[in-house]
Amino acid sequence: MKKLRKRIYIKINPDNNEIIYSGIEFAEFIKYLEQPIENIAYKG
Repeated sequence: MKKLRKRIYIKINPDNNEIIYSGIEFAEFIKYLEQPIENIAYKG
């Protein structure tokens, strides 16, 4: 059974081209992006 998550923390640092997140799985993160991330192939 998946555990319930109440909070999601996302920190975006465009200077370093990085996104740091917690409280969510990667598949859930990319599923709800308005624009797809280029150069990432994910099968989940």
